[in-house]
Amino acid sequence: MHVENNHRNAVAADPDVNKPPVKKGLTFWLFIPSVLLVIWLFVEFESGAISWWENWLLASPLYYFLIILSHDAVHSTAHKNRFANNLVGWLGTAIFAIPFPLVRRAHLSHHAREGEADDIEQFAYKRGPTLPVRILFGNLMYYRFLSRCSSRLWGLAIVTVVAFIFLFGFFPRESLLGWFLPMQTGTCYIMFTTIWIPHGPRSRWWMDNFPVVTGFHEDHHAKPNYPFHQLTRKAVRHYARHPHRRVLAAGRELPAAVTR
Repeated sequence: MHVENNHRNAVAADPDVNKPPVKKGLTFWLFIPSVLLVIWLFVEFESGAISWWENWLLASPLYYFLIILSHDAVHSTAHKNRFANNLVGWLGTAIFAIPFPLVRRAHLSHHAREGEADDIEQFAYKRGPTLPVRILFGNLMYYRFLSRCSSRLWGLAIVTVVAFIFLFGFFPRESLLGWFLPMQTGTCYIMFTTIWIPHGPRSRWWMDNFPVVTGFHEDHHAKPNYPFHQLTRKAVRHYARHPHRRVLAAGRELPAAVTR
């Protein structure tokens, strides 16, 4: 299933969109407090200060945001310092039970093969009775890419899986309610909005009317070297120059600071 590329090509060619320099670093500084908040909520849940459902409601959006930040690290836009960028990547993806090199290779392969039969991320949009399960456990579906990877990455994946089996075996309640449930909720939401919707049956409508829901999917594919916070500004600027695309149009309902 292919997404139309007219808008994507227009973004790539738009001189006003290409004007801002890439600004790396904010992702890293947002990542640190986000991780600390997730840890704090887990500790509060373990101490009995909050219930499992309160932790679930509060932590799920944070896990969603951590995926966005980790995604920047995949594209080396989390921080200009390689160590800081990889810290976001390694820690951010480990929280989702997958090693960073596997996610990076798989996602960059998706950028190169989007919509093709061998697109690794088609698990989140290919029709079939198992689609809801594939979306729900989208993070774990990246392990399918191991068949294209080296034995070294296989070893890293095995160590990761064994570590999380150990956690579930010895700390089942804490692992399931304190971590796995909110983590998979955040994963499910981002798989649905940023992969299924852009490739689903009404993808064109969503792209034209509510691209913010998809994380400005087409704009990201046109310019993947921009971190998420600049991507929003870049997309809004482009929509403002092309009013025939009904946007939330040109970001009128986005925060004013974003549209400057």
